[in-house]
Amino acid sequence: MIQISIRVRYQIRTVDSKPLGFFDFNVITDYVTDLAKYGRNKTETLVFEVKICLQAKLFMSNSEVMSDSTLRYEVLIGGWGNAISAIRRSDGIETNDVSEKFNTAGLLDCNQYRLLWASWEDGTIKLGTGGIIGDNLQCSWTDPNPFEVRSAGIYSRNNDGEWIIEINVADESTGFFSNCNKNDNKASLVNLDVVFTGKVQCIAICAKMAECVGINYSSQISRCELLSFDPGLVTAIPQSLTPGWTYYTKCFRQKEVCIGCFF
Repeated sequence: MIQISIRVRYQIRTVDSKPLGFFDFNVITDYVTDLAKYGRNKTETLVFEVKICLQAKLFMSNSEVMSDSTLRYEVLIGGWGNAISAIRRSDGIETNDVSEKFNTAGLLDCNQYRLLWASWEDGTIKLGTGGIIGDNLQCSWTDPNPFEVRSAGIYSRNNDGEWIIEINVADESTGFFSNCNKNDNKASLVNLDVVFTGKVQCIAICAKMAECVGINYSSQISRCELLSFDPGLVTAIPQSLTPGWTYYTKCFRQKEVCIGCFF
């Protein structure tokens, strides 16, 4: 198994959860985008940008499968007409629900991304502005009976949201690759090497190289192109229609995080 670390910037769109909110237990997780599928680990902080008129939401669950636990936190950003934010807790029993409100007028913007951060270390839930954890604090609440956060996600209510989130994909690759259900497709990345061999052998070579993040392969001429990212932040994986070729991206966390499939 190969240990690597890649930082990726994702652009994610969340759809309106309609009238459903945090306390609608049976269905609200259908609208939450679980950040684990993008490679996010269990770190207790998140820096993100969001463009939305009101009601951007962070969702945290006690279970790695969000819908499996009734222990949940929510950070509601820009509620009540973009005038108030709230930190909420629920364990599935209505009489135990908590909703602490904070005046945060104008925190969100319909037309511009706003840079925000959140943290939930040791049961203290915080929200602030800017890209530095701890600066420009807007909301803070400490749970007197905290639970461990095992998964985190994003969603929105009463409008769609556009998010930019940078995630460190630091995990072990175990040899899984995906063509993202596409054929006749090539990726334009850094070319580490070219070899002429079978597809299985090509994938095996890439799997053993930490810097190799995928391959372009032509079965017609048995040409294998070993691919890598440029140094720094990954913001795009350019791909083009190319008959006879297939792009395979390396996957992490078993088959969960196939980076090339998100672009």
